[in-house]
Amino acid sequence: MQKTYSRINWENYPSEATPLNESNLNRMDFALNEIDDRVITLDTEKSDKTTVDNLIASMSVDDETGVITLTKQNGSTVTIQTTLNKLAINFGYDYETQELLLTLNDGSVARVNLSSLIQNNEFANTATIGLSVSPTGIVTGNIIDHSIGDDQLRTDYLADIRISEAHADAFQQASENFSLDSEAWAKGTRGAVPVGSGTDGFEDNSKFYKGRSEAWAIGEVEGTAVPVSDQTYQNNARYYTGRSEAWAVGKVQNVPVDEGDTTFQNNSKYYSDLSASIRDATEQIRSQAADLLQSVTDRLTGLHIMINYSDGCLYYDINSGIRLVIDPTSGDLLYEVVV
Repeated sequence: MQKTYSRINWENYPSEATPLNESNLNRMDFALNEIDDRVITLDTEKSDKTTVDNLIASMSVDDETGVITLTKQNGSTVTIQTTLNKLAINFGYDYETQELLLTLNDGSVARVNLSSLIQNNEFANTATIGLSVSPTGIVTGNIIDHSIGDDQLRTDYLADIRISEAHADAFQQASENFSLDSEAWAKGTRGAVPVGSGTDGFEDNSKFYKGRSEAWAIGEVEGTAVPVSDQTYQNNARYYTGRSEAWAVGKVQNVPVDEGDTTFQNNSKYYSDLSASIRDATEQIRSQAADLLQSVTDRLTGLHIMINYSDGCLYYDINSGIRLVIDPTSGDLLYEVVV
């Protein structure tokens, strides 16, 4: 209930601070009326003495017995017996029987069966956490490998990952661009699409120079012969290899040189064979000359004979001056007498 009147603090004449006027008189009139209403309300709603006497004035509890004592307004008391002397002061758990062990204040032990409340099979794995129970009832949770997702990561970690992913995407795009550039340099295509003729940087690519090298080496580009009209590559390495082979053995890739090809007809093999023929003929002539000399020697007894092949002389008699010589031009055996 709030205060309803505040004092005016009247002052005597000749002070004019507190005039006896309508405002001040109504102020007192209102307060008197409000107080009168409140007195009537209190009288109507107040409790009688009998009721008040039975109200609780105080309460006390005996810690040893657990008895609660209530003291009323009239001085009488009421006691309430409780089981506070059976309060648990400690507890344990029997894993084998699944019982809660309560040690009471009086030393006795109360056993509470929890088998229907706690069961091991109530623990279930999730996509992230795997649970296991030891023989002593200890439950262990382990994070399943490769199960942590964005929702489980700290915000700053996730932000770092997103930044790294963005960098990775940028590097991947750069790598793809470099890969396409490498393809352009190597094969003259970007993503299997030929490089445009206006991209000089990639037009003269590795494939282009490979073709030029192939043209110089074997007169072909990817199995296609260089056109005869292409003088740049016509005289290629294979061409000169064939010319060397033609000069050396009279064949090109085991095919004999055309007999009408006078350029290669008189080749190294030709002259080698010709030299062998001349050598065989010379040996044959020398053999025949030696036989003839031996025959002459047998007939010209008592003569002093000297043979000197260095100047073509086969027989010389220093006594008679007879000398046999092979003509180096015609190969004929000449007879002369040296005086």
